[in-house]
Amino acid sequence: MLVRLDAGAMELSDLYVPLITPFTPAGDVDTAVLDRLAREVVAEGAAGIVALGTTGEPAGLEDSERRAVLDVCAAVRRETGTTLVAGAGANGTRRGAAALAELAAWPEVDAALVPVPAFVRPTEAGVLAHMAELAARSPVPVVGYHVPHRTGRSLGAATLRALAALPGVAALKHAVPGVDVDTVALLADPPPGCAVLPGRRHGRTAAAGTTSWPHRCWPSARPARSSRRHTCAPDAGPP
Repeated sequence: MLVRLDAGAMELSDLYVPLITPFTPAGDVDTAVLDRLAREVVAEGAAGIVALGTTGEPAGLEDSERRAVLDVCAAVRRETGTTLVAGAGANGTRRGAAALAELAAWPEVDAALVPVPAFVRPTEAGVLAHMAELAARSPVPVVGYHVPHRTGRSLGAATLRALAALPGVAALKHAVPGVDVDTVALLADPPPGCAVLPGRRHGRTAAAGTTSWPHRCWPSARPARSSRRHTCAPDAGPP
C-alpha cells in the first residue's frame, strides 16, 4: 500500500539520482533502458530517483513521452519501495498547477520537483507567490528547484528561506554554479524542517548532508531534440 505523506511528514535525505531519458535508435523513449537504469541506482544504494528533472530534459519530450517515463519510474517505485520525485511545473502559474494536478494519476510519486519560472524572470516576490500557489494546489509535497543558470532568476538566501517555509514545500534543490554568499548563508543556517538538496559540483561536500547527483550518462539518440549528448564519465559532474 502506498501512503502519500504531507510536506511536514516527509524527510528527504541522502542521495537522489536524477535520471536521464534514454532513446532508441529510432528516436523513441527507451523504456527498457530507463527501467534498468532506475533499478540499478536503487540497487546501488540511492535513497530515491528523480524523473523528468533537468537531467531528463522534459522540455524536449512529448506529453506521451513524459507519461511513459513516469509509468516506468512509478513501477520501479512500486516494486522497490524507493522514493520517487517527479519534475513538474511551468512558467505560468495556472499551467504549472495543471501539470502538478496530473501527477495524481501516479500515486507512486512522493514529491514534485518544481523549478523557479524560467525566461519570464519574475521578481523574488513573484517567485514566492507562484510557488505558494503551486504548493497549495499540488497533490504531493513540493521540492522547490532553484537553478538560476537555467531560469535567469537568482534567489537570495532570505527568499530561499521564505520559499522553504511555504506550506507544502518539503525541500529545496539549490543548484548554483558555485558556493556563493547566499549558499554559505543558507547552509550555515538551514531552514528548519526543510531539506536542502544541493546540485552541481558543490553538492559532493554540502553541509546539508543531502544531495542529488546523476548516476551516469548514457548516449542520447535524438540530438536534434535533446540539447546534450549523455556521454559524460560517471565522475564528470552533473549537467
